[in-house]
Amino acid sequence: MKLPGMGENASSFAKEDLEESVRKIISYIDFENGGTKGAPKFPMPSIHQFLMTYHFYTKNPKALEAVTTTLDKMASGGIYDHIGGGFARYSTDDIWKVPHFEKMLYDNGELVSLYSNAYKVTGNDLYKKVVYETLDFIEREMTDISGGFYSSLDADSEGEEGKYYLWTKNEIDSLLGEKSEIFCDYFSVTSLGNWEGNNILFITQKKEDLLKKYQIDEKLFDSLISDSKKILFNQRNERVRPELDDKILTSWNSLMLRGYVDAYTAFSEKKFLDAALKNGEFILKNMMNEEGRLNRNYKSGKSTINCFP
Repeated sequence: MKLPGMGENASSFAKEDLEESVRKIISYIDFENGGTKGAPKFPMPSIHQFLMTYHFYTKNPKALEAVTTTLDKMASGGIYDHIGGGFARYSTDDIWKVPHFEKMLYDNGELVSLYSNAYKVTGNDLYKKVVYETLDFIEREMTDISGGFYSSLDADSEGEEGKYYLWTKNEIDSLLGEKSEIFCDYFSVTSLGNWEGNNILFITQKKEDLLKKYQIDEKLFDSLISDSKKILFNQRNERVRPELDDKILTSWNSLMLRGYVDAYTAFSEKKFLDAALKNGEFILKNMMNEEGRLNRNYKSGKSTINCFP
């Protein structure tokens, strides 16, 4: 088998070409809401990883601002599952509020890497929180006992998109009691609903403003929100769950493996390294043949479809 090599003619790639690429990318960034301008909004972590790397070498503040604005807004938006962790596939609007509720492994793998690397640059504890909650979701709902990672969760349950993730204010009031007022205020929950008669949990207010409004300290506020989320999480677990696509794809598993490694390098959490190593062992044992060639798909105990035919 002949391997591709270097071409005879050297290609020219100058610093000016890189800077022009960055200028073009930044011109498409929505610096108010994050992501690229317009709707729908997809996370597109590779763009923001590139901008963050560019900032690392050049200290260009606009490149980092494009990244942090996007990560902050996504972490506050409905695209993020505030109860169970993890990101939906994309937002149907331009403010990250209403997601297409499907959860994909590859999105979450790339976003874990992005948030972990952004934490290394900024030290923002929000990014750490997102990584830990997302990997809790992956471990709980997307990981096979063998160490392989499943592909996706459907958007629908009981024939309705997003039903598993939506709430009415009456439900939350009955579950949370006196905690409900602050929780609903924080997550934009209303009696009429903030989307088609139901509520998507979606943060629009700064925590500091709510601390002043309710005259409570940050520690008490954080405890109240955390306890409330646990109550809603337990209640949500009683609902009909979205269907799981349990095929294990080599390429998507590789992205999630890298996410775990990036999380480990950011936070030195041994369980992240353990999960990455276990997944790597799964791929070597189940997806690679005796000739060292990888298959792309694993399901029901069978590995199929060569990655590079």
